[in-house]
Amino acid sequence: MVAHSPSSDLTVVVVTWNGAHLLPSCLDSLRAQTRSHRILVVDNGSTDDTSTYLREQATDVDVLTLPENLGFAGGIRAAMDQITTPLVALLNNDATAEPDWLAELCAGLGATDGSDGSDGSDGSDGSDGSDGSDGSDGSDGSDGSDGSDGSDGSDGSDGSDGSDGSDGSDGVAANGTVGDPRIAAVTSRLLLAADGRINNAGGALTRWAAGYDRGFGEPDGPPFDAPVEVAAFCGGAALLRTGPMREVGGMAADFFLYYEDTDLSWRLRRAGYQIRYQPSAVVRHLHSATSDQSSASFAFYNQRNQLLTLVRNAPAELIALVVLRFLMVTAVDAVRLGTQGQARGHQHSARHRVRVLLDVLRLLPGALRARRANAGNPVSRRSFTRRWLGVPSRPIGRD
Repeated sequence: MVAHSPSSDLTVVVVTWNGAHLLPSCLDSLRAQTRSHRILVVDNGSTDDTSTYLREQATDVDVLTLPENLGFAGGIRAAMDQITTPLVALLNNDATAEPDWLAELCAGLGATDGSDGSDGSDGSDGSDGSDGSDGSDGSDGSDGSDGSDGSDGSDGSDGSDGSDGSDGSDGVAANGTVGDPRIAAVTSRLLLAADGRINNAGGALTRWAAGYDRGFGEPDGPPFDAPVEVAAFCGGAALLRTGPMREVGGMAADFFLYYEDTDLSWRLRRAGYQIRYQPSAVVRHLHSATSDQSSASFAFYNQRNQLLTLVRNAPAELIALVVLRFLMVTAVDAVRLGTQGQARGHQHSARHRVRVLLDVLRLLPGALRARRANAGNPVSRRSFTRRWLGVPSRPIGRD
């Protein structure tokens, strides 16, 4: 076991809201890690016993206390303002990691144990900037990947990378942290704590550009035992390079919950970075322990944020198809189901869907600013959708 080390080159961020009953198991699993790290718990305006637990029983971790609940996305954004390490890992408060979790994630990234240096690499190779045809369709905004978390809310217009100034051209930092600078994120094999089946083996996108958990509900084993390239990391258990994350604008705090990891992954890939799935980095997750996926709030943030993700990143024709389909489904549900729509789920309630559209319009100016900020990325919008819509994974080296 390696003790929590303030001088480590890696910070693990755990965002929590009224999760005092979940934190002990989560933090104990981090204390048992074989790889040195710093732990930062973001108390997202909790009103339960979280602050007492952290003050009295978790004196070995750093705590950032927020005055109100900013959602997972806002919590990560606030945490990033406090982080100076070149690597940052994200772990849900309702998850427990195997002792070699961090070491295996770092192996996937190619980063060895270091101390407070920065890799500073720009990581982008600019490959595949061709635009191609997207061959995509659209989306109804539904889907339901439980996403994770996310942050920032900024529109990314400043484009700052937050790097320490080292060129990192060979992927080796002065402090010995090594790795392939093209890899910006490594995502874990997230298992359902209840039955050991797959919760998430990387994030993927349907042909309608709806995000989902690759492998969800399937038995653990092949094909999820092999490292691959994936479209997106899962914010519930992943490792990222801090520099590239900041370079593309960070996580979108306006998302509050869900799709923030998909949005950030989309921007990282368009900037030329790679995202890997590392099956040897194992985490067990109490699925939906912190959110109810049958709730109105889940349906709202999930559908709204899918639309915002597309506005921020997708080709214009795909956005048009998505919005048109969303409007058509809304009209059909209103006519066929009337007031009974909610009985089939909040996503079928016309009132709910109108609320989603109105909030997208409220956030549209910021989403368009974010879109303009990444307009010049080396990988075009159409190239990304052609490569990743309807493609759950790709062999490493063929991305």
